Amino acid sequence: MPQNCSADVQAVIAHIDEVFTGTNTTAIQALKNNFGLGSMTHLDDVAGALRNNLWDWQSLQPYSGPGSAFFTFCDALEVKNGQKAPASGWGLDHALSAWGQYWTNTYYAEICGGLDAE
Repeated sequence: MPQNCSADVQAVIAHIDEVFTGTNTTAIQALKNNFGLGSMTHLDDVAGALRNNLWDWQSLQPYSGPGSAFFTFCDALEVKNGQKAPASGWGLDHALSAWGQYWTNTYYAEICGGLDAE
């Protein structure tokens, strides 16, 4: 995994873990809404759905290249205004927003079609 993508994925996952194990229901709902999963009632299902992007990483083959699902995901997180993120990534705020936009605008339809999140 590219270092910048890894840094931002780690930041988002740590944030999700922190919010989902807390008691702030407003923050929990906002996080679910960020990914278009606001109607899901079980937080483990929300977190479980998001790991699909990481399964794409595990599915890479030696012949995988630009345009594969995983690299498209990383590009969504790591390319901003035509510029690549540094090795440290863009940080939590951008990564969380970018992952949410990628998930809701692109990835969800690819894996779920027209099915409801719940």
